[in-house]
Amino acid sequence: MAFGAENKSVANVSRWRSSRRMIDRQKCKNKKRRARLEQCTADWLKYYLSSAYPLPWGRVHLDIIKGAEDALESGGKFVVAAPRGTGKSTEIWGIALKFKLQGRLMFPALLPWKASELRKALRFWKNALCFNSKLAADYPEYCQPFSESRGSSQKCMTLCWSDTEQPAGAELRISDGMMVFPDGLGAIGSSTINGNPRGLNHATEDGRVLRPDLVFIDDPQDKSVAKSPSQTASIIDVIDTDVMGMAGPDQRMPALLSCTVMQLGDVATHYLDAKDWQAVKVGQIIKWPNNMELWGKFGEMIKDQREPDAKVFYGEHKEELIKGMEVSWEARFDKKRKEPDAFYSAMRDFYFMGEAAFMAERQNEPIDISTSLYDLTPPIICQHIAPLPRLHVPPATTFLVGMIDINPRAGGLHWAMAAFDQTMTGHCPAYGKWPERGNMVEKNASEQTIHVAIFRHLKEVCDRIEATAFIRAGLQMKPNLVLVDVAYMPDAVQQFAQQARYSFKVIPSIGRDSKSYRVKQDSLIGRPYENCHLQRAQKIGHGPYIKFHADYWREVMQRAFLGAPGERGGFTLYQPDSHGEHSAFAEQVCSEKLAHKGDIGGGVRWEWVHQPGAAWDWGDALTGCWVAGAASGLSASGQPAAPKSEPMKMRVLAKPRGW
Repeated sequence: MAFGAENKSVANVSRWRSSRRMIDRQKCKNKKRRARLEQCTADWLKYYLSSAYPLPWGRVHLDIIKGAEDALESGGKFVVAAPRGTGKSTEIWGIALKFKLQGRLMFPALLPWKASELRKALRFWKNALCFNSKLAADYPEYCQPFSESRGSSQKCMTLCWSDTEQPAGAELRISDGMMVFPDGLGAIGSSTINGNPRGLNHATEDGRVLRPDLVFIDDPQDKSVAKSPSQTASIIDVIDTDVMGMAGPDQRMPALLSCTVMQLGDVATHYLDAKDWQAVKVGQIIKWPNNMELWGKFGEMIKDQREPDAKVFYGEHKEELIKGMEVSWEARFDKKRKEPDAFYSAMRDFYFMGEAAFMAERQNEPIDISTSLYDLTPPIICQHIAPLPRLHVPPATTFLVGMIDINPRAGGLHWAMAAFDQTMTGHCPAYGKWPERGNMVEKNASEQTIHVAIFRHLKEVCDRIEATAFIRAGLQMKPNLVLVDVAYMPDAVQQFAQQARYSFKVIPSIGRDSKSYRVKQDSLIGRPYENCHLQRAQKIGHGPYIKFHADYWREVMQRAFLGAPGERGGFTLYQPDSHGEHSAFAEQVCSEKLAHKGDIGGGVRWEWVHQPGAAWDWGDALTGCWVAGAASGLSASGQPAAPKSEPMKMRVLAKPRGW
């Protein structure tokens, strides 16, 4: 021991002894009441946590309670799909606390999707343990140290029992997402699904390590996850492996999952259909009214923002309107807005939100509506795999081109390479993101910082393309042309393009929609290509750039995946090394759906619908590859290119290089 360390240790013990506070153990105030209420979770919650649940229970709440009870009793897994706004999270927090104070569990764990929900749960438990007089009276062995601390974590740690003079052992470990109960009575913990759930445990003073003995999973997704097959698969994998493995390899842990179906094929749908999960799905409306035609008149008033008239209409025709109708929670209506009852509120929301939103968020029955003129999905794209390793191109390849899309604040540079033959049948030998991890710049980066970052990262990507050995029939093939998105920061891209010295051309490019794409003869360089052309510089210090019809080429790119893999005019991807390697790429390629196309006066118009929350950078990069092919003289019609390109320079390689 270092000199003075012994004296310091003695001083610390002395300081702790002087700051500790003795408390007398209390007994349960009403054992009969406690025992009676523990027999019914719904009654327990209503009595001990009455301020959190002021409204009468609905069917949906009783289903959640039953699911939790069944999971605990059987050691099984139970999933409940309930409408948004029904207080699922608050109810689950209360059930977790009840099971813990009842002594049925040592370490229940809550796993919400959002960190904000985790913080709300911690506040809920802290307030219940520290300031709830009813709980303090009937559960003193659990609550007394917390009540004495009045919410102070420091004070809680200094409390000692007067009969033993030993620390009470209660802790408010808010930063760890945990409440530790006195006298080794266990803990209640929380983490997030996308955090580190597997590491959730509690080490007791006697050397035991408690692992969760029941897990409550609360809304395990958001809209962006629900719309992304790869993210959905990732969350399902986390739940099936990390979450369900929290109890240890030799223990079976019961689980309750509460969710809302957002989209067919999402995380909620997966578990509602899973054979090893007992499932209950509850909608806001259990039975629809008989007279929907009469409700239609009500709906017109809601859509026209004539709610006072709608209330009068409802009052006059209520008996006929609600005939045959049943809701899952009769207390669900807004008294502040003077809504008359839950039937009115449900149908008002149906017309106000729109059928699609209501069926998804309130009924857990999303409508599978395809707004696209053709149905291109990530699985279809992932089926277009050619028997070629990465960096290899088909023997008939005439041009090897690429495109770099720029989005500094949402990832950086997304690039793609494409090999085309004379019929514009294509193949992607490589694609990627740069930097490979993280973003190019910080969120609040200045324009100067972004300019420098774009220039530097464009050089790094092009340097790698130059150093990469693309292989055609055993021989190296060099790219012909790489386009660079000039829309984000033209000065940086133009500066890079003018200084670029590679075996391939680097040309800035910009896409315009059908309303804006025009070929102006006074600024045209050379002859126009198919829906793209080389345009003179529009600013001093800039050079020429490719302008293209973005709507046209996006459709051509997407339709190339609709035929059989390898057919003329189609497109394929390289053989992946692992399952799911192309998933994120495929999602971005089809994140924009063609909803309408036709002559709307003055020419053909395209209407694209972007999938909410989905990225599209690789989709833009791949579209740019078709533009680069057209700028090389190819045509989507499959006609031979003219004029002829210069012969490719090739050399034999002993082994492909790549990145």
